[in-house]
Order: sequence, then structure tokens, then C-alpha cells
Amino acid sequence: MFYIAAIDETINEVGMLDETFFMYGEDIDWCYRIKEAGWKIYYNLQVSIVHYKGASSRKKPFKIVYEFHRAMFLFHKMHFARKYNRMINGFVYSGIALKLSLSVVSNVFRKGR
Repeated sequence: MFYIAAIDETINEVGMLDETFFMYGEDIDWCYRIKEAGWKIYYNLQVSIVHYKGASSRKKPFKIVYEFHRAMFLFHKMHFARKYNRMINGFVYSGIALKLSLSVVSNVFRKGR
């Protein structure tokens, strides 16, 4: 029962998954907030999950690529932007924008094959 009480206490302290994220990043953000609040993250080796890569993203590839990179931007903005100066943040955001651009171009060429 301690396990369930700790989960309830943790959720009450840090909140649920952040709906600002769409499909990517919400789990990383949640774990980060849990860790920042002083809780520990444990992996249960007895639990397994099957992940069908791309199963929910096949029909809208640009939207998915965009949301993946948007999640990186949001995570940095929420948790790190205040810790760094404008120049460093500019480098981070530029890197995310560059990676997004390269991913979009890569997807265009991949579709052309």
C-alpha cells in the first residue's frame, strides 16, 4: 500500500502529464518534474510494454515531425531557459529549428523515392 500512497502523493505534488505537449515529451517532462520535486524514478523490470513505432503517426508525417521538435522547444523553455542567457537559449532554439528543417527536408526526399 505504501507504493500506491507514494504515487498519489507524488501526483498531488507535481500534477499530471502536461497537456501542453502533444504526443512527445510529456513523459520526459513528468519524470523531470517528479525528480525535481525530490522523488525517485524506478523502472519495474517485471512490466513490459509493446511499442508499435509509427502506428499513430503514419498519416500525418509533417505534423508528427513538427510536434516532436516542438516538444524539445517546450521542454527547454519550461525547464532550462531561465537558467541560461539569451545567447545560449538562442543556440538551443536554433539547433532545434535546424534539426526540424533537416527532418522536413529528409522526409520530402524520402517520399520522392
